[in-house]
Amino acid sequence: MTEERPERIVVVSGDHAEATACYWHTEGRNDYKENGFEIEAVVDRYGTEHEPRWSDEPAELFPGVSTYRNRQGRHLRIERSACPVRVRMREWFQYVSYDWAEHNSSWSTPYWVRYVAG
Repeated sequence: MTEERPERIVVVSGDHAEATACYWHTEGRNDYKENGFEIEAVVDRYGTEHEPRWSDEPAELFPGVSTYRNRQGRHLRIERSACPVRVRMREWFQYVSYDWAEHNSSWSTPYWVRYVAG
């Protein structure tokens, strides 16, 4: 099932804001669940779409926006001076049963977050 949520607005009132992509995995005796959030694209104030690049060292995507990764996930740092910035996110979930395939399920929902200077 895929449906798009309404755009969410985040007001950047400090120096910067961060968006984080991460996921969780849990296992049972005969099944597992995974769910998470992905950062799929970043759109600058001119409408140009940028694909995030993930490395241990911060990498500038465009002036005022950088990406990096660590043990807690992948992070997008947005300076207030770069706003407005739109970020396409995706929330997803998957359940897999090794014994009862008819119980397996998954879903994915894309949505936009707009970061604006406050």
